This record gives sequence, structure tokens and C-alpha cells, in this order.
Amino acid sequence: MTAADLASQAVLAAGLPRLAPGVPLLAEEAAAPPWAERRRWRRLWILDPLDGTRELLAGRETFTINLALVVAGRLRLGLIHHPPSRTTWAAWRAETGWRGWIARRGRIEPLRPRLHQGAYRVVVSAARGLRDLAHLPRALAGCPLRVARLGSALKFAHLAEGRADFYPRRAPCRVWDVAAGMALVAAAGGGIRARDGRLPRLHGPSLDCPPFSAWGARLAFRLGDQNRSSRAPAVSS
Repeated sequence: MTAADLASQAVLAAGLPRLAPGVPLLAEEAAAPPWAERRRWRRLWILDPLDGTRELLAGRETFTINLALVVAGRLRLGLIHHPPSRTTWAAWRAETGWRGWIARRGRIEPLRPRLHQGAYRVVVSAARGLRDLAHLPRALAGCPLRVARLGSALKFAHLAEGRADFYPRRAPCRVWDVAAGMALVAAAGGGIRARDGRLPRLHGPSLDCPPFSAWGARLAFRLGDQNRSSRAPAVSS
């Protein structure tokens, strides 16, 4: 925890009640109420006020602010903001499905992933390095790969834009690390599954998120029916 984490959380914790009065906030830098209280929350914000603190302390610009809205246990909105570039990716669940947009350099445009050709692009944690590459989907066996290390929830933003295709994470994390990113990949035609084949649970007794795989629209086509079922992509052993 740093002064930057606390300052960011203070600003957002003060502003969100004006935007949505009465909606409780579950945030990384505040003690979470016990489940006996939280289970009564029909709506809640999930906030990571500064995702990638180690990146910031190291002088790198790969840090984000992550915010999500959960209603009746279902993800309804996700937003990732990258302060250095003043770029915001956002997605919300409309009646007809997920919609998304990007605000960049003063312009707002729909979220439409660019389906590039050539090698598949895999993003891994800047901290864990290449250890997460031990579990790639069988659909990528024999395919040329380009691997990049990237901090924070920017990995989800790259999936949503089509700048990356696959993001494996084999270390546990917390719900505020993934909630906003789940919305982005859904809006962009991708997906995310925990190792048991289920969506990570965002509102429950535990705030932990199990290891997962996330993928973008280009890989969704290759995964085929696996992406549309309740199963996770089969991984190489």
C-alpha cells in the first residue's frame, strides 16, 4: 500500500456515492465487511484504486485503476483507466448483450478488437514472468507465439483491443484484480474461465479469485465451442 493507493481510493470513495447513492463499495485498500453483511448487498462497486503498485514504484507506467459494478451477483459494468495515457476502456451489459468503448486522446470510439494475423500474442504477468506459460490451450499447440510481460489489468485491455490473444494466470489474485477486465473481454468477444471451467465468482464469501485463463476474440474463433460452453479451454499438460 502506498500514498498513491490511498489517495486514489479516497477520491473514488468520495465520488461514487454521488454517482450511485447507496451502493456499497468493496475496495482493496479498505477492510471488507464480513460476508454476513455483504451477502445482503444486491449491488456493489468493486474497486482497485491502483493496480500495479510495484510497476509505479519501479517507475514504469503499466498501472491502472479498475472499477466494476455487480448487480444481483452478475457483472454489469467494468472500467479500466490508464492514467499515464489518459485512456479509459469501459464495458457494460445492455439488454442485448455487452457493449464497450474506448476514450483516448479526447475521442470516444466503440470497442472493436483488431484481429491481427500471424503469431498469437500471449501476455503474462510482469512479476511472474514465463512461469504461467506452462498452461496454454491445446488450440495453440504448434502455433507461433509472441510473449510479452505486462503489469496490471492492462493485459485485459490488450485482449479487448486485439493487441493480445491469451492471458494465463496461475497465481491466485483478488476479485478487484479481474472484475473490470472480465467485462472488457466479454464486450470484445473474448472470455475468461477459472481452472474448473467456471467464471470467477465476484460476490461471495471469499474475495480470492482462483487461477484463470482469459482470451480475446481472435482466439475465441480458434477455441470454437469450448469458448461458448461452461468449460475452460483444454490446456496442454
